[in-house]
Amino acid sequence: MFKKCLIKFSAFDNGVPSYHTIRRAFLVLDPKEFRKAFSKRMNDCQKITHAAIIAFDGNCLRSSYKQADKKPIKI
Repeated sequence: MFKKCLIKFSAFDNGVPSYHTIRRAFLVLDPKEFRKAFSKRMNDCQKITHAAIIAFDGNCLRSSYKQADKKPIKI
């Protein structure tokens, strides 16, 4: 299922990346920058869908609850 999903976005001439390769890519992301980019993307989606609800899985983004001055990010 994972491979079928990824193939929709790219041809992957060298094959679909492994779980470990994708994990390494996510580990180098700056969490604050990812949060800003993710929030911007979701705001853009709201504008496109005229504020319609976009359902994810209903969980909190990992470790987002640890920030004392902000509420957890719900996804």
